[in-house]
Parts: sequence; structure tokens; C-alpha cells
Amino acid sequence: MFLSQIPLEIFKNGVLYFLIITAILSTVFYNKYKSTFLKYFMPLIWLELATELFAPYYSAYIDHNNTIIYNIYRVIEFSFYFLLYRHLVVKPQNRKFISIFLFIYYLSVFINCFFQNFRFDYFSNTYFVGASLIVISIVLYFSEILNSEKIIIVTRMFSFWISIAVFIYYVTSIPFKVIINYYKYSPTIPYIYAFNYAVVFIFYLIISIGLFWSKKEQSI
Repeated sequence: MFLSQIPLEIFKNGVLYFLIITAILSTVFYNKYKSTFLKYFMPLIWLELATELFAPYYSAYIDHNNTIIYNIYRVIEFSFYFLLYRHLVVKPQNRKFISIFLFIYYLSVFINCFFQNFRFDYFSNTYFVGASLIVISIVLYFSEILNSEKIIIVTRMFSFWISIAVFIYYVTSIPFKVIINYYKYSPTIPYIYAFNYAVVFIFYLIISIGLFWSKKEQSI
């Protein structure tokens, strides 16, 4: 197949370049969402870029195993999204649910430390827990939007676009993580990685569109 003839490094570099573009756009359009909890999205995406750039350096000059870099970033990333959706939802019951989700995620990280080394082992189990609960949090947010007056202006809300991007990314990344964990020697792995990079590209593309298209949001 055509994809098998393209080195994965090309996909990886392409995603990195688009991450840089998205980080720049998040800064350019920061004024649109600086009055909301989304103001922390810009530092998060710059942190993601720093992680992707620092991880190879860490492997080359500090420790060959750079897993701890990604484990730390993942905890920060999940924390941001849980807190974001706790702010976005309006119903007290939904806020309570998301607070419980955040506690469950932190508990899963704590418990997993007894079975794996946070420094050397990628915490895939906690990823599954966090990603699944964030997807549920987004569904709770969408359910509120569909039953509110905001549905009229939903496409002009950056929170909507980022939710679409995050939902697509996590829904597809969960099976991807399962496959690379349990079928890492399968000949189809290069195709799976190529598909994952394509999903990440779509993630940044949707966020970029949202930054362009959304209007300035008030405090939420």
C-alpha cells in the first residue's frame, strides 16, 4: 500500500510542524478566550510542543528512556481537560461527576505507581482511564449545549471546537494504545501509526479552525 512506502518520520515531522502552527495561532487569538478557563489552553499546547522537542534531547543526553517526560505531560494534560469541563458544564450534578472523574484518574495514577515505574514505564492503564472519563465529560458538556440556547451560536464557540477535537482524538487513541501495547509486533503497526498521526493532524486542524472561526468568549 502507498502508506507503507512513506517513512513514519515524515508523518511525525508533519504533525510537529502543525503543532507549532497551532501553538502560534493559540497565541495570536489568545484575546478571544483569555477571559475564560480556556486561557490555560495556550500554555498547555506550548508545553506539549516543549515536551515533543525536549524528549529527543532527554533521550540523547540524559537518559535513553524518556517515558517520564510523557507521563508528566499526560497528567498535566488530563488535569486541564477535567478542570475545563468542570468549568464548562452548568448542572451541579455534572460538575460533581467530573470532579469524581478527576479523583478517579488521580487515584488510578497513584495505584499504578505500585505496579509500574513512573520514570521508566508508560502509564497506559491510567491513559485508558483518563481518556475514557474525559470522553464522558465531553458528552455531558454536549448534552447541556444541545438543551440550551447556546446551540444557536455553538459553532462560534472555541470551547465547542476544542471539544470536537479532543473527543475525536481520545475516542480513536484508546484503541490505538491497546493495539500498540498488545500487538506491537504486528505487520500492520506502521499503518496504525500512520492513522494515529493523521488523527493528531485532524486534532490540530480542528483547533486551528476553531481559533479562526470562534468569537470572543466571555467568562465561564
